[in-house]
Amino acid sequence: MRKLLANRLYIVIISSILLFVIMSTVSLTSLELLQGNARVVNYVGIVRGATQKLVKEELMGYPDDALVARLDGIINELLTGEGSEGLVVLDDSTYLDYMGRVQESWVGLKEHIYTVRDGGGTQELFDASQEYFELVNDTVFAAENYSESQVGRINGIMIAINVAFIALIVVVSVFVVRSIAVRRRADALGQIAYVDPLTKIANRASCEQRVAELMATPPEQKVTAFMFDMNDLKLTNDFLGHQGGDKIIVAFAAILAEAAEPYGFLGRYGGDEFV
Repeated sequence: MRKLLANRLYIVIISSILLFVIMSTVSLTSLELLQGNARVVNYVGIVRGATQKLVKEELMGYPDDALVARLDGIINELLTGEGSEGLVVLDDSTYLDYMGRVQESWVGLKEHIYTVRDGGGTQELFDASQEYFELVNDTVFAAENYSESQVGRINGIMIAINVAFIALIVVVSVFVVRSIAVRRRADALGQIAYVDPLTKIANRASCEQRVAELMATPPEQKVTAFMFDMNDLKLTNDFLGHQGGDKIIVAFAAILAEAAEPYGFLGRYGGDEFV
């Protein structure tokens, strides 16, 4: 029984540890994923705002090649994940489709910028920038929608893990309560097996076990054993009944227990015999 309980407890402990590791791993992974998604949304917004700033500068006759180069790098990294900004590629077909169109539109917008720098008309650049703004704006929404869907999915996973963890706590609690109950029953049965129910002192089996222990491992000092036998108990039972006889046995056992307590062991070896 104890071995079975130990095995079950071992399984419960291992399951708890594994579930805790899973929860920790999912939490850390989810946090990194959400941070990466939020960073992508932010940088798509940067592309939108920085492009409008660039167009205004170009229309005013202030070329800004550094900003053009930065936008080149950000747009490429949003599509490939390769660059210095630490961006990830969102695994969403709608978003990737929009980003592909943004990249194509950006190439055309740069051609209009270079045309203006060469003295060409500005209306084409203005119109292209307006279309580009709307396209990037839609891309921002696509990135946000994907990020929100990931939040919902992660929340569902975390809820499921929390439910499993709570269920495991309930199982552990039930297991502990049952284990305590089983242990108490086992102790009670053990007590019944080695304790005399009438006098509440050691019974015959306990006496024999104690003798066997002393014989198996003899003590350093000599051990003295006394055997007490109550006389005429049968006569007492005949006159007072078994209840009266039992009271005398209990009283005699109490006297012996008080006398034996400083020295060692006391047990009821038979009906009216004490050791």
